[in-house]
Amino acid sequence: TANYQSAKYFIQVVDNTAGGVANKMYVTELIVFHDSIGGVYISEYGMTSNTGDLGDFSASISGPNVTLTFKPNYTPTNMIVKVHRTTLSR
Repeated sequence: TANYQSAKYFIQVVDNTAGGVANKMYVTELIVFHDSIGGVYISEYGMTSNTGDLGDFSASISGPNVTLTFKPNYTPTNMIVKVHRTTLSR
């Protein structure tokens, strides 16, 4: 929180079958920012998937850290989450 006020995330979530084939894919973008008084806000947009969303994203703030969390909405087989983040300083 001391260095960055906001971030944009490009996220790919893939759940592979036992054979390594990506049978469930979910791609989305998130905007996350904090207001310096304990509030953290998240907006998800640009979602696309071949089977619907695979889970939910949330953001929280604790001390000097903002944490982005992904919680699958089912029991995954072999889920891989890849994230690219762009930040803006305070």
